[in-house]
Amino acid sequence: MNPGALPYRREIDGLRAVAVLPVILFHAGFEVFSGGFVGVDVFFVISGYLITSIILREQDEGRFSILAFYERRARRILPALFVVLLACLPFAWAWMLPGQLQDFGESLGAISLFSSNIFFASENGYFARSAELKPLLHTWSLAVEEQFYLIFPLLLLALGRWRPRSLPIVVGGLAVLSLVLSEWALRREPTATFYLLPTRAWELLAGSLLALWLRRRERPTGLVSEVGAGLGLAMIVGAILRLDETTPFPGLWALVPVVGSGLVILCADRSNWTGRLLGWRPLVAIGLISYSAYLWHQPLFAFARIRSVLEPSPLLMAGLSVLVLPLAWATWRFVETPFRKPRTVSRKQIFVGALIGVVGLGGAGKALDLLQGAPKRIDPEILTIAKFDRSFNPGTKGCIKVEGQAASYCVYNPQLGKRVALWGDSHAASIAPKLAKTLAAEGYSLVNFARPRCDPVPKITREGGDWCIDYKAAASAFLNSDAGPETVILVARWTLILEQTPFDNQERGVEFGKRPIYFATGSTRRQPGEAERAAAMRDSVETLLRSGKRVILVGSIPEAGWNVPQTMTKIAMFGGGPQPLSTSSAAFRARNRRTQQAFDALSPTPRLIRVEPSELFCDRQLAGRCLNEWDGLPLYRDDDHPSSRGAHWIAAQIVAAMKGDAPPVLPTTTPASPYPRR
Repeated sequence: MNPGALPYRREIDGLRAVAVLPVILFHAGFEVFSGGFVGVDVFFVISGYLITSIILREQDEGRFSILAFYERRARRILPALFVVLLACLPFAWAWMLPGQLQDFGESLGAISLFSSNIFFASENGYFARSAELKPLLHTWSLAVEEQFYLIFPLLLLALGRWRPRSLPIVVGGLAVLSLVLSEWALRREPTATFYLLPTRAWELLAGSLLALWLRRRERPTGLVSEVGAGLGLAMIVGAILRLDETTPFPGLWALVPVVGSGLVILCADRSNWTGRLLGWRPLVAIGLISYSAYLWHQPLFAFARIRSVLEPSPLLMAGLSVLVLPLAWATWRFVETPFRKPRTVSRKQIFVGALIGVVGLGGAGKALDLLQGAPKRIDPEILTIAKFDRSFNPGTKGCIKVEGQAASYCVYNPQLGKRVALWGDSHAASIAPKLAKTLAAEGYSLVNFARPRCDPVPKITREGGDWCIDYKAAASAFLNSDAGPETVILVARWTLILEQTPFDNQERGVEFGKRPIYFATGSTRRQPGEAERAAAMRDSVETLLRSGKRVILVGSIPEAGWNVPQTMTKIAMFGGGPQPLSTSSAAFRARNRRTQQAFDALSPTPRLIRVEPSELFCDRQLAGRCLNEWDGLPLYRDDDHPSSRGAHWIAAQIVAAMKGDAPPVLPTTTPASPYPRR
């Protein structure tokens, strides 16, 4: 964009700084900026306003050219982008595992086609832990803008020529339609809603509507401008400080930063305090380099996290946040500024350079993809460890689905006469295949009611988990009936239900993200207290016991805090870190004290059998420690779900308890290990 095409407004560059700094600090992991991701929404509004204003002015003056428009976009976006992408390549090759490098290559190819938002929408969500390790994740917003500007100028040109009076109506109608679609789709496909143009276009169109409004009208003055600008800035700051990853977004919540940005653009100027604040020289300076700052911040943070064995310290992330600014200044000064000048770089040169960059980087990305991340770079033993880092739910291969039930379930080894039921959440799903195999050796089939994000406690449920309410009610009805198996195994992340906080192992292993909040079910939605949650957990067990069932209550599986396979591979690749990998048993017991007390309050009965995985993992082989690995392989597939090996241990413990046998004895030396390496 050529700023000279419009009267320069310092406060808009200041607003750019207000947008980019929270984005940087949010991705750096500083929780006070929990809503910093809304800076992208502010950018969308600014972009829609400025680009539309330029197009409208050029149309009014009879000099608008589609070719010139795309030339300006290429000058504005591509040179700095290419520099950052090239800088990422050597670090990606040196530090990434094959799966990560292949994913990086695919994203590089998507960026070259300005479709990275579509690529990332097909993967995990923006707020997932894995997103922190994607150096090019932030390019999704560039893709949204470029897709928008492939279409929108043509719409303005056509309507301006044939239906000029209908332009505000059409743009406003499209904005409303996109917002309605965003709110509707958010409940069904939240990841796609976050990334894709149809559900984001209304934010850019909001800026366009502002440009259309100011095309024929003057901006407010006096008290109206003072109040409007102040309110707008307060809305943006409020969204940055109050929203977080649990907020349904974009949807209607995005109206807060979008409307706030519109009010600032409409009202802020040197006559009011908001305009003077945003026109403060340091903010303006950061605003001028905001695009390059946005480009650099995510690669810096992602590669720091990839390279660090443990979670990077706040001091390191703060230092990298500061480093973004000189990098951005250098890129702005020596890349952005020269390429924006037609006298320095001609139109032909910019288009030829764009073609070379797109083909070259796209080809490099495709090569990394075809090479499957070049696994020969990595020691085979490290690759074996890395393979454990997979989805926490290993799937239900070999589990035969039973149709026609109110609560769908599947059965492992249905040909076996005796039946045992498994009911629980993702922890139950993680152990189900190994449990089924171990039970089959004793002549039992396994009726599997395990569902990720759906614990076996009917009286409470997670926020946004309404589907789980009905499922748990139906599962409970079946398992408590005469048709249900006589033995029910309950497995869940009980501590999460009770504590509602991520696990901090006190050794720089802090589980990512906020924990889901639980609510009581029924017509009134209220948050139950700790005592009520504990009572609901006990009630699930007692209801089964009253119906005559034998209950195998599996206690909390010790959490690790850090992603175990990733941490082990980093230790192997880069050195450092505890070996063997383990966590403090004191930290585990402190976190699980209330959970243990809740279940200790159950009345003893021969039909209630307690199984504690911590007896296998903690204080057996290493005093004061809970094992995260054994014999050089992970016992977990992430930071809390057991791997196939960890699941095998727990399954053996459960079956031994069912039979009344002593708990299995862990191996003391590698050759004596009865457990498979894979």
